[in-house]
Amino acid sequence: MLSLTTYCPQVNCKLMKPVHVGDASYKVVGRITKRERSGRGETTKVTISAELLGEDGSVYARLEGLSVTPVRMAASDALAKDAVAQRTWLGGEGEALCDSGWLL
Repeated sequence: MLSLTTYCPQVNCKLMKPVHVGDASYKVVGRITKRERSGRGETTKVTISAELLGEDGSVYARLEGLSVTPVRMAASDALAKDAVAQRTWLGGEGEALCDSGWLL
């Protein structure tokens, strides 16, 4: 399991088409486009991108963002054992990832 210790200080989303609710299926495809380590190697700046795609491959939205990892998820040591602070990524190499917080 991967630790969920990232912080997203910037996310830009371009909405391109209306999304219809109902029987339609959509897919989110995300990518890590760049990683930059700090001088001390402790922190990594990660540039990410994603698209919301329709069944026919139409692009409904595009996202670009910046994430920093690792970061402390709890505001204090008292909250470090909190269920939210202990979240992890579920899924393996090449699989879709899911934040375990969805299961709380």
